[in-house]
Amino acid sequence: MEKAARLKPDDAAPLLEIGNSWTALGEFDMSELWIRRALLRTKAAPIYDSLCAATANRACWDEAAGACASAIALDPLDAQAWTNLGATGVEANDPRQSVFPLERAIELDPTNPVAYGYLGAALLALGDPARARVHLETALALDLSPPEFEAQVYAQLVKDLRMLGEDDAAALVLSTGLELAPGFPPLVELEAPGGTGK
Repeated sequence: MEKAARLKPDDAAPLLEIGNSWTALGEFDMSELWIRRALLRTKAAPIYDSLCAATANRACWDEAAGACASAIALDPLDAQAWTNLGATGVEANDPRQSVFPLERAIELDPTNPVAYGYLGAALLALGDPARARVHLETALALDLSPPEFEAQVYAQLVKDLRMLGEDDAAALVLSTGLELAPGFPPLVELEAPGGTGK
């Protein structure tokens, strides 16, 4: 891949592929290095989307949000960029900043389970469990991956149902989530009496 990058000095695709490969391996510093090299060759929304993922995985929320904003500036219809921007806000404990980008992501791609999951989490954090429930249930009805994210959505839905006073439904959702991810810490904590699943 590095050889391909040298053979085509104007092509950013091999550099992006190398960066994304490092991301998949969990090597986010190396990932960011290669993605930034790709950006030196061309500015494109998919490259900024990858930069957002790499910086978010290092918990560099401002950098991640900046990369998302750059992707959106280049392509306002990039549902992935809107999803990433909203997810970055939720992960940075700023759910108020997440609602609009996640609603926009869903508007652009109504089958986006990640956007629904994060929007549910944001609304739950903002104290709106009724609206959160709709989005969390929609996320689970769609094809969620990776399994850790699906387990997190189950944990959020358990909290949501408890806030709504639907303890029997919460117990059923908790049981289903634990079958999916038996050792997932937020679900295990929710199983304990008075557990909050943090």
